[in-house]
Amino acid sequence: MKLSRPVRFIAVALAASVLAGISPLASAAPGVTRRRIKIGVHTSLTGAVPLPADSAQQGATLFWEWLKDRNRPINGRHVDVVIKNDNYNPSQAVAVCKEMVEQDGVFLLSGLISGSNGGNQSMSCARYAASVGVPYVTIGSYKLGVRTLRNYFAVTQPMEEQAPRLADHLVSDLGARREVNGILRFDTPMYARTHDRFLTAMTKRNAEVAYDRAVAHGAGLTEANLVVQEMKVAGVENATMLVSPIFFLQVLQAAKRQGYAPLWNGVGLTMTISDEIVRIGCRNGTIGGARFLSFLPAFAERDRFDPVYDRAMRKIHSNEGGGDAVVWLGWATSKALKDMLELPGRRLTRSRFIRLAQSGKTMRTGILPAVRFTRKDHFAGNSTHVLRASCTDQRWHAIRSFVKDF
Repeated sequence: MKLSRPVRFIAVALAASVLAGISPLASAAPGVTRRRIKIGVHTSLTGAVPLPADSAQQGATLFWEWLKDRNRPINGRHVDVVIKNDNYNPSQAVAVCKEMVEQDGVFLLSGLISGSNGGNQSMSCARYAASVGVPYVTIGSYKLGVRTLRNYFAVTQPMEEQAPRLADHLVSDLGARREVNGILRFDTPMYARTHDRFLTAMTKRNAEVAYDRAVAHGAGLTEANLVVQEMKVAGVENATMLVSPIFFLQVLQAAKRQGYAPLWNGVGLTMTISDEIVRIGCRNGTIGGARFLSFLPAFAERDRFDPVYDRAMRKIHSNEGGGDAVVWLGWATSKALKDMLELPGRRLTRSRFIRLAQSGKTMRTGILPAVRFTRKDHFAGNSTHVLRASCTDQRWHAIRSFVKDF
């Protein structure tokens, strides 16, 4: 039977596609259409350390809604966000990430930081994502469990890599060689790695750590009173904290009762993400003057790093106060993700996204330290902001920015 011309054309096309190893019915990459990119975000809206639901939602979506409002697509596409609650629980994180991939059809997954142990949720979701070839982009908390994942990209340094820089700051700027240094940490593998890097760096700088104490992750007021008593007896002047904000506030409260006011210091985002820690710490503790290293500038200085942020909050959410640091964090990380999404051009597939993200290109948000990934290193950030707690206005302030060496 002789085939009509249209049918012959279709048959030839089908044969060519089979020979090329390409399905003729293959659609665009999951979560990608001609005009849209769908991404999935998980965070803790309930559980042990919940983020304010409105702040988390606004943080995950503000930057993308601003681009839509300005008609500034990414290679012709705008970003839509699905956000789900991981309940501060690793198993729940896997469940919602799986749901976003298999039911909501997102292109990639991302974690919005969710408390001092948020690395567990990120690690669990990232490992699931790796098993199904989905890119995962987040804030860097720890390397444990994700170091070798090809699909995992952290747009900031993990805590353990910030620890040597903190030691340099204490020695170079705060006289740690002449003073008594101490460190308090939770007894978990993730905090232990940061602790070990800090001790090694202090030893290299000839700065002795006279007090070294670990407490259980569930420590409370009883332990806080005990460690403050020990630090006071030991004469600790520089007290490094690798604990949760809740326990740190209990330590501060115990310190005020015992008349103890060292220079509190540390690394990581959880202490500085909220000015509420300074407000409570100034009222009920001795936090004034504390120094913490953070990849995110203080919320109080946001206009200095990105004056567009407040304009976006006014336009998109009719908010004159700028929201809070959770929204500020979401804005900053979305800017980094935008740069990554631009790299593949119009041919946006998961494999191309992963391959080009690790090409070594430097991307700058003006807020976070420079983002640059290579095949061997999927953790970005080679500088830090130094934040100081002020009891004058009860806020964190960035006193130095984008510091590489002290």
